[in-house]
Amino acid sequence: MSRGVFLSAVAVGLATLTEPRGQKTRAQVIDAGQTRNELITFISQCLQGNGHRSLLSDRYYKLSDKKRKPQPNSIRRCSGFLRRAPVVSGQLCTCDLQMVYRENQVCPVRIGLDKNRARSRFLGLGIAVPEVTVRKKSSRILVPTHVDWRAVRVFLALAFGLAWAIEGAALALGVRFTSLTPRSTALLASVMFVPALAALVVRRFITHEGFATAGLRRGPWRPYLLVWIGVPLLVAGIYALTILIGLGRFDPTLATLTARMQEAAHGQPLPHLPPPAVLAAVIFAQSLTLGVLVTSVFTFGEEFGWTGYLLVLLFPLGRWRAALIYGAIWGLWHAPIIAGGYNYPGYPVTGAVMMCALTIAFALTQTAFRLRFDSVLLTSFFHASINNQGLGVLPMLVIGVSPILGGITGLVGVVVFGALGTWLLARTPEPLAQRLADNSMNSGETSAHEKQQLACPRKS
Repeated sequence: MSRGVFLSAVAVGLATLTEPRGQKTRAQVIDAGQTRNELITFISQCLQGNGHRSLLSDRYYKLSDKKRKPQPNSIRRCSGFLRRAPVVSGQLCTCDLQMVYRENQVCPVRIGLDKNRARSRFLGLGIAVPEVTVRKKSSRILVPTHVDWRAVRVFLALAFGLAWAIEGAALALGVRFTSLTPRSTALLASVMFVPALAALVVRRFITHEGFATAGLRRGPWRPYLLVWIGVPLLVAGIYALTILIGLGRFDPTLATLTARMQEAAHGQPLPHLPPPAVLAAVIFAQSLTLGVLVTSVFTFGEEFGWTGYLLVLLFPLGRWRAALIYGAIWGLWHAPIIAGGYNYPGYPVTGAVMMCALTIAFALTQTAFRLRFDSVLLTSFFHASINNQGLGVLPMLVIGVSPILGGITGLVGVVVFGALGTWLLARTPEPLAQRLADNSMNSGETSAHEKQQLACPRKS
């Protein structure tokens, strides 16, 4: 391997080393004015994603030669803008990084971190990184600096118009959602893809912004494990608390399940069933395996629109207001099926209000996940886990529960999930654009460097 290629590999390593998980740095500037052809070619390939998938994606990189130092050998200059993927005008760049090529110096890498700065120096092998700014209190997601209200209006018009038209027609034809039948279940499953369709139309044909901010990445596996284990434990705790405060009674015979099966059989004799304990274990195991995977496909239809687009549009308002507004909109979107008996049978108006409160409680956790891991697949998995447990065997073990007060849909569930979401979101930093804007407002002025970061215009 030639010296120039090795130097470029170290440069890319330093670029990713100074950007830890969950943190964003500033606009990355590479001084390639004193590099060789191999270094320039290698960096260009990295920026274009060849062989380095998602390593340096969705960021602007400027090749600059402002801090050149005289060298005895002949060196070609190279300056310009390279971009791997289109980025919406108004989004932030990510980190400051300057590299200076030095000949005939060999020293180890020294990296020192303090509260607000990360300084990386490679005093040998041709690279020095004088200063890299790292904001430890910023999330990994990049957001616009202002709310595109036109996109919000068009998205909501499509999402609400199509869904409410389908559900309104179903209600007019006599379909009810008090107890889910194959017909009503198929209708609800199809409507779940309406937010995704609305987001797709707006992104592709209205704003032409593409899908760089859609969160279409898996992310780390540990949050999925925590959701997979944590959501059933939370739901079990909610129903245990419901029993303790006298809002329900424990029923080990699964009478609720038997009644539902008899209703679905339409008077036909039921087959011989295993003991209740075995039946409950089988249903619970199914909800943790195939059930949650299949449901994730349908919840992705909602989350691609809600957390994949609407939430990102609202992030310039701050993480708290974005979560509250998106959660209320998400709950209001369910109003027609709530009127048809879904979740809150017999409470068409109060149920709609409680549904908004419940989705706001869920939205706090969803917003924290979106900011921490930038993954719509994770928010879809969380949504699917809640649906599976909320409609699974755990609610059937408790009878006499008011849907307004007890259980996962009642006040107890709102308080528990709201407390969890508040704790998670309080520990989650603001999007970087909002933090820079807040700092500028608090200081009364905006520095030239921050103006450049907040503008980040598209280059051709």
